[in-house]
Amino acid sequence: MAEKGYICGVVEGFYGRPWTTEQRKHLFTLLRKFGMNTYLYAPKDDLKHRAEWRLLYTPEEAALLESLIKAAKDNGITFVYALSPGIDIVYSSAKELKAIRDKLTQVRSLGCTAFSLLFDDIEASMNEMDRKQFSSFALAQLTVSNSIFESLGCSPFFFCPTEYCESSASPSLEESDYLNLLGSKLHPDIHILWTGPRVVSRFLTVDHLQKVTNVLRRKPLIWDNLHANDYDPKRVFMGPFLGRSVAIKNVTSGLLLNPNCKYEANYVPFFTLAEWVQSGLDAPKVEEDSNVVLESSVSEEAMKVVERSKSTRLYHPITSLRRALEDWLPQFYRGPGPTIPPLSQRETQSIATIIGPSMMRSSSEVPPPQIRTCEGNEFLTDLPPPIYTSPIGSATTVTVQAFPLSEAIIGVVEAHDASSSSTEPQTVNSLTVNYNEPMEIPFSGGKEDRIMSTTDRAKETDSMEFGEEQTTTNGRIGGGQKSPLDSLNGSDVGKINLESVALFVDIFYLPFDYGKRGAGLFSELKWLYENAQLLHSEGPESNECEEWHRRFKEFSRTTNQLTELYKHVIHLPNKSLLQEIFPYLWEAQGLFSVLCALLKWMRKGNLLIAPTESSTWGLEDVDADSEPWALGGGFLPDMQKLVIASPKVGEMFTVKYAIPLSLTCYSIRPVDLLSLDKLLLFDLFALSEEFFFDLTFAPFLKYGAPSHHFAAECADEDANGEANSSDGGLCSLALGILNASGLVESFNSEFIAKFRQKYLPPLANEQQMEEDTHSTGDNTSLDAEMIEQKLTIPLHLSSDFLASYPSLVEIRWLMGSNEAVSVRRLLHCVSASLALNGSNGFFTIVGSDCGERIELLSRLGLQPLVHRDIDGLKDGFVVMGHAL
Repeated sequence: MAEKGYICGVVEGFYGRPWTTEQRKHLFTLLRKFGMNTYLYAPKDDLKHRAEWRLLYTPEEAALLESLIKAAKDNGITFVYALSPGIDIVYSSAKELKAIRDKLTQVRSLGCTAFSLLFDDIEASMNEMDRKQFSSFALAQLTVSNSIFESLGCSPFFFCPTEYCESSASPSLEESDYLNLLGSKLHPDIHILWTGPRVVSRFLTVDHLQKVTNVLRRKPLIWDNLHANDYDPKRVFMGPFLGRSVAIKNVTSGLLLNPNCKYEANYVPFFTLAEWVQSGLDAPKVEEDSNVVLESSVSEEAMKVVERSKSTRLYHPITSLRRALEDWLPQFYRGPGPTIPPLSQRETQSIATIIGPSMMRSSSEVPPPQIRTCEGNEFLTDLPPPIYTSPIGSATTVTVQAFPLSEAIIGVVEAHDASSSSTEPQTVNSLTVNYNEPMEIPFSGGKEDRIMSTTDRAKETDSMEFGEEQTTTNGRIGGGQKSPLDSLNGSDVGKINLESVALFVDIFYLPFDYGKRGAGLFSELKWLYENAQLLHSEGPESNECEEWHRRFKEFSRTTNQLTELYKHVIHLPNKSLLQEIFPYLWEAQGLFSVLCALLKWMRKGNLLIAPTESSTWGLEDVDADSEPWALGGGFLPDMQKLVIASPKVGEMFTVKYAIPLSLTCYSIRPVDLLSLDKLLLFDLFALSEEFFFDLTFAPFLKYGAPSHHFAAECADEDANGEANSSDGGLCSLALGILNASGLVESFNSEFIAKFRQKYLPPLANEQQMEEDTHSTGDNTSLDAEMIEQKLTIPLHLSSDFLASYPSLVEIRWLMGSNEAVSVRRLLHCVSASLALNGSNGFFTIVGSDCGERIELLSRLGLQPLVHRDIDGLKDGFVVMGHAL
């Protein structure tokens, strides 16, 4: 249990979709289990908390809020209701004061005995009427707060100032008139919330908090944004509670964690926070634990250190993290879980802007447009802020278990369609029945919904009604009930192991820190790329080459581990957890499949240009005072940057338009065209077998050295549980020629001449070719004129055009199938590999009547290239491309 009198728990204080009633009730059981005592209700985008704070709750809303207050009380949790009137309050108006009092009195009538007024994330200014009555902004706020506190007579009572961190204090912490006036005039029994040196503070130290105490004339109550992710929902922070010495409890009145928006991603943060608050001292550091490791040898050593102390409980993030993972893993099999919020179709923006090492900036140089306690990141690219598109208040909802996972992925992985708009308000009302009902989404049965068939094994749990889990004497939730593990087949149990979950957490760790294994992967990828040219040496393989292969094998093992985790996670019965964490796993597995494919490409000796002096801009070099949004996007984007040769290549990794999604698990590898099964190739793509191969692929076979060819294959398991990643799982191909300008002369004199000799005479005598039932996506008749133009387009490209777009790419997939994701990842591979070998642009040739292909390639970043640069181009084909 938390020390008596010390406030510890969770604040639901983020921007974005508020949690549902079931999630909040589930949280109360967790807080009780973990020994914490407080929940602060402050969801920024909940309608009547902030935007329409004056409105009283309807009977329906009040009943839901009352049920929450009762559930908290039943679990021994203090429910603190917060109101945010600062956005438009008239401080001098008696009517406004009455509105606050009436609202809080209504909530008190529902059983609530603790309240908070929040004045964060607002303009520090007053209207003319207020300026006549109050000499300062601080005086206006504290006058209202003191009046409300005294009239309610309730305790505890929290107050969030407008200057809620040191970086927002003007002109400084010690010299701030605002904070000093609050400290001297705000009622001494009111707790003042504080986030630390920054909005998201990497460290909270005794020295800093003692200074805050001196200014505020009381110990601050910490609003901790360490795990908050609403400024960049493409990231999620599942690492342990870190960077806060146990000693800060002596100079604070409490600590409330403002966590990830996705409720199910918070198990480790909650668990480790609880262990921190119950500890008396910090455990001595052990070797190599600066990044909080999970390696067994170090963990065991740390355990020995902790166990040696019998009189005082010590906190060590290593052991706490390991215990948290061990405790979390069984939750994967407990389903279906609490109802999740309605899903947003376009919940986030594109991936963080690619910032090179020479462009590293401080948080003061790269602020979000408005500094808010923790908000959506609007400085990333020229895209609109998050738009919430799920209907609120409509009756078109069914069970969360029927919600296609592809829809859940969209909110995390895909960017806004910059050309679209939505009339749906950003704020929602989480205290309505419609918001809290499981969603009813009709099942279309298409390939994009294939996840539904993979969860059939858990159908029997779909009808389970989520109930409050009970704490037993062993301290585990639900321990007195029949374990969901009992209802699963033996083959289902244990497929997800601790190491895999630990890897997942290390990839999505903390805003300022990689997990230990994440840091190792970053270093390994960097070393493998920097030393790939060792593989060009002729003769017997050197020790350095052997070292390269050994380290590559280990990196490849990690990719395989993520792929296996991906395939096992989609079978979980806990569908609430599945839907909220799976999108992040989906993106991680996708990026690692691309990175591993590029390393396999390097392993074949295809990297021609040695990397320049590699950047050393990792998180370890970041100023401790930086805000996380100044760091460029986190672990996955940082891994990307190691193999991205320029910002233009980075644009290929930044999707600005939604694409059709597939939950197929893909593996990607470089390919030798001669090694592919031609019959399979014909079956997938061909019009006329050998003719099609010669027309489409043969130029890349003859002129595509060094190879820049990649294939995407389905890595899903077959009926026997075996990975399906052979040629039989082939989904799409991307082929590249590095220097198209260098082959023009020989292409005309050798290849085209031979092609004409082989095919044109018989074709010229035919009136019309019989169309093959297997479409290539070109849908054009194979007559002599088409062949002539298709083959000779590169000959009509001007020297200026080829100087800007020197590389030729061919992208093929079976039309009519949903392979947008595999095509996107192949484009990542081929564009990155071409750029690493010095190309500054590529082009591809597409039939002008292939609307579906043109549409997808456009959404993936390719643009129709200016026709005036292409002399003699006839109708029938479109040249698309992208600068690198």
